[in-house]
Amino acid sequence: PSGITFIEDRVYVADSGNRRIQILGVNGEYITSVGPILTVKDEKTKKALLEKPAPKDPNKEELEKIKLILRKKTPEDEKPKTVSLMNPIDVAVDPRGLIYIVDAGDDTVKICDASGEFIDKLTQVESPHIIVAAKDGIYLADQEKLSIRKYNYDMKFLYAFGSRGTGPEQFGAIDDLAVDEEGHLFVADGKRGLIHEFFSDPEPPFHVWTKSPPPASIRWVMDLPLKAARIAWDQRENLYAVDGSKVYRIRDGRIERIPIDEKIEPVAVAVDPAGFPWVLDGAGKQAVKIDATGAVLAKPFQLTDKALNWLSKIRDIAVSSKGVVSVADSGNRWIWLQTFKPDGTRLSTVIRNDKSGSMLESPAALSLDEADNLYVLDNQALRIHIYSPYGEPTGSFSIRGKSESPVDLCVIHGEVYIADPGRDRIQVFSTQGAFLREIGIKGSGKGDLINPVGIAVKEDLTLFVADAGNSRIQVLQQVLTPGMPSEVNITPGTRSVNIEWKKNPESYPLDYKIYRSVSMEEPFNYIGSTREDRFVDQNVVGGKKYFYRVSAQAAKGNESLPTQPVAAEPAVYTPQAPKNLKALSMEWSVEISWESDDRAFVAEYVIYRQAGNQRFEVGRTKELAFRDESLSPDTAYTYLITAVSADGQEGQPGTVTAKTRVATKDPIEIVVVEMQDILSNSYKIYEDEGVGRIRIQNNSGTFISNLKVSFTIKEFMDFPSQTEIQNLEPGKTSDILLKAVFNNKILNVTEDTPVQTEIRASYFYNNLPREFTRTYTTNIYEKHRMMWNIPERFAVFVTPKDPVVIDFVRASITSFGKTESVIQRAAIVFHTLGAFGITYIPDPNNPYQITSERTDFVDYLQFSRETLNRKSGDCDDLVALYAACLESMGISTQVVEIPGHMLMMFSTDIESGNNADTMNGLFVIHQGRLWVPVETTVVGSSFMKAWEKRSASFYQWQKNGLETIDMRTSWRRFKPASLPEIGWRAQAVSQQIIEGRFGGELVALKNMELKLKSKKYYDILAIKPNDAYALMQIGIIYGKGGSTKEAVRALDEVLALDPRNAAALNNKANAFFMEGRYEEAARLYEKAGALEPKDPLIWVNQARCYQEMKDLPNAKKAFRKAFELDRSITVRYRLMALELLSGF
Repeated sequence: PSGITFIEDRVYVADSGNRRIQILGVNGEYITSVGPILTVKDEKTKKALLEKPAPKDPNKEELEKIKLILRKKTPEDEKPKTVSLMNPIDVAVDPRGLIYIVDAGDDTVKICDASGEFIDKLTQVESPHIIVAAKDGIYLADQEKLSIRKYNYDMKFLYAFGSRGTGPEQFGAIDDLAVDEEGHLFVADGKRGLIHEFFSDPEPPFHVWTKSPPPASIRWVMDLPLKAARIAWDQRENLYAVDGSKVYRIRDGRIERIPIDEKIEPVAVAVDPAGFPWVLDGAGKQAVKIDATGAVLAKPFQLTDKALNWLSKIRDIAVSSKGVVSVADSGNRWIWLQTFKPDGTRLSTVIRNDKSGSMLESPAALSLDEADNLYVLDNQALRIHIYSPYGEPTGSFSIRGKSESPVDLCVIHGEVYIADPGRDRIQVFSTQGAFLREIGIKGSGKGDLINPVGIAVKEDLTLFVADAGNSRIQVLQQVLTPGMPSEVNITPGTRSVNIEWKKNPESYPLDYKIYRSVSMEEPFNYIGSTREDRFVDQNVVGGKKYFYRVSAQAAKGNESLPTQPVAAEPAVYTPQAPKNLKALSMEWSVEISWESDDRAFVAEYVIYRQAGNQRFEVGRTKELAFRDESLSPDTAYTYLITAVSADGQEGQPGTVTAKTRVATKDPIEIVVVEMQDILSNSYKIYEDEGVGRIRIQNNSGTFISNLKVSFTIKEFMDFPSQTEIQNLEPGKTSDILLKAVFNNKILNVTEDTPVQTEIRASYFYNNLPREFTRTYTTNIYEKHRMMWNIPERFAVFVTPKDPVVIDFVRASITSFGKTESVIQRAAIVFHTLGAFGITYIPDPNNPYQITSERTDFVDYLQFSRETLNRKSGDCDDLVALYAACLESMGISTQVVEIPGHMLMMFSTDIESGNNADTMNGLFVIHQGRLWVPVETTVVGSSFMKAWEKRSASFYQWQKNGLETIDMRTSWRRFKPASLPEIGWRAQAVSQQIIEGRFGGELVALKNMELKLKSKKYYDILAIKPNDAYALMQIGIIYGKGGSTKEAVRALDEVLALDPRNAAALNNKANAFFMEGRYEEAARLYEKAGALEPKDPLIWVNQARCYQEMKDLPNAKKAFRKAFELDRSITVRYRLMALELLSGF
């Protein structure tokens, strides 16, 4: 082997020692070989492969037949022409399947088709060496000149490039060629140690080639490890095998022994139509019928005569569809047939003679065809005898010369398969005796055979071969190639073309594939297949020319060459006029229907409307009905309907007249589905959720497009809200949400006011503008109104961005300096409200405990600024005020509703953790945080009292009707009201008043919060007393809380564990800085900076400390260092940057 290539599922090997090209399957199984002698292909078939197909010309074909008859044949005409392979060293295969063989024996490149028949040679070839096929042509390497020549697929030489040398496009050697999918050529140059890559030149497109079908072959499927003597397929899913002592069943590749309950010597096996195995017992000279478990069901066939028994040598068995059992007995030289009548009477006979009357010599194997004809292999006479289902001889043919030592046969699809261990082959004959092909060669590889003794064939031509010499049963799939169909005739019809051809001689199942093109310059496309010898193409247009080709496709096999193109032009069809026209009139439309006798030939119907002496088209349809819409009521119309064929021919019209009904409704109608009363304090919600919903009804018989609906409430909306309906079908409705964008005037409503809404629909109908208007009355409630059907609406009254609230809270907190504690800040605000004089006064008319239970009742609530101004409110007013104050400081709040009462709670932002300390139920665990519940009605007393009072209530009601309203979640839907600016502000309460009344409580609250924040770290220390991280966090918590002594104590413990801990040094310095101990802080900052010189924040802290010490040079130096490490600090510390970076 000196060259190799592959295409699709085949491997081609240049076998120079045997002077041939071997073709193998992807699993390595032998398929066939080409050479050493190549038969020259006849000119007619060669043209079908190499030339552009031309339409069939019957007259020209008939003339060619006459010439052939008149031309006198010579002995040279009868002798097939051949070409020899001398020394094939490389091979390539092009997209058509043509094989290019580099023959070093005569320095040629020979071209064969897929079956190995010689076609031509490449020209201008000198010393061919290596060849490769690309998408657009062939590359051939010249061994002497070290050049590469290119040919197109018309076998025309295009150009050459390359030479011997070391420069560009020069080679030291050409050892191999390869081409990738993009057409790039790669040249292996072993002498220079290079792979050269060349881009392909764009070539003119070549015509679509007719691909040469590959020859018949086999594909290896699997090996079954069993040395069998005979095998039989049940035409279902089981293969049965015998080996002289045992019986096997094989299914899906699994081998299973069938244990027979009697001792027999199985020499052959057959399967009856019911699926029961029949085993031929060589020792008992009997046929045994068994079931799937091996149980013996019957022994109807026994040779009891002693003389006959002594001579008998039973070899094979067959069971027909009628239940006739045939046994081949080569010892007695007969075939024994036996069957039973319905009453159980046995009928027996023997076959002794063939059709010529001669005695059978050695009947060795039996097989039945689909019609129950019996085929007998006489392996001594080397003949196949054929008998009818009744045992009458009908034919015989010799296999001498093709078969040497046949032992088994199988007949299927008109083909006779013979297992010949003498030649290690499977031979295939037609049922008339013509040799067709042979399968396998001697060997142990896939598809190779040694001593094949049994054969079975499935319906799909899968072979089972008892390959005794290799101790296996091989499963092989035949891949057959049928011949090209012949005698194609074509008959054009009305919108159809009838194609007929002569069926192929092959007896195995074939599909005929039909291809069509509209031009000889365009590709042929597959349009259908059939197993018959005719096909009707009904997808055609009259008056247009079509070209057809037909090929044969073997089941699980190859496709033949297509026939030469034949052309036809279907007739043009003019449809008849529609009849029995009817018209159903409505107010705005007319429904027209009709009948048609030639609907199968009609592509569509055209509907015209008559206007005086003119008509104009109003629509087209493929149905037998049409609806004309957008008409005027009480008007007469005349319609003409014509049919148009697929050929584009329009027939005569049918006519019908109709008058539309008198209209009783407008084309468009508006129905108010829902309209809410409007709460002015929640006016922003109506931008998204709307104030109501209407339904638009299309009463007309046509689509109404671009229908615009507007909604407005005068004075309270600056602009109407608008919605557009793109298309509203006839008789259909569309619901529209009425959205409203209110202006601030709605907050000036001082009492509940009824208002008129206006809904307007504008559209075009019959090309004229039309309008429909509807009014509806609703109520606007003044801004203090509240309905408890949606509790989250309460968020409207919580106004943290109200300047009155912000100024009040800011004045309260700033007097206490920087206060980090959430609880402290909440307590300061609570105390300030009490000191300011806020008191709880229940609403005598609508107390919360009554109104909150009535969801349809309109309650009255105050805004936070109003409660401040009036210094009083009921429970919901005080909750709204306190929540607004806390939310203005960024503290999360939630309203808590328990039956008959409202309170609130706020988040400490302290994580609850797994073992949270709630201070004996003082805190509430909610959303993973600790929350503080507050009873706002005790405002004026201590914060702790308000806290403690409602902690108990919270837990009491938590499982019995308690509900919460999250302010921030509620604001997503119910935004706080935007109240108008006023000049009034609440008078500030001095720090001295608050501290005088509640100073001790503030300190206690601060310590409580610090303890809670640091609890989880003390829990860590309880387990790991020297945990530096926990000690560090405790120091930071107490430092931020202003308890610097406790902070320093914790940080000293860290430094005791690790004196070089820069973070601990920095934080301890921060604590000294807070106490005003600047020099001590500076020394600690310096130590921290030395340990962590790349931490910019340590240098910033050091710079601030030097600023306080009035040491400006060192402050600038430290800040400059921080700037060099992180330039973004100039943004975070703008004032320091302005002072300390100047002068550099």
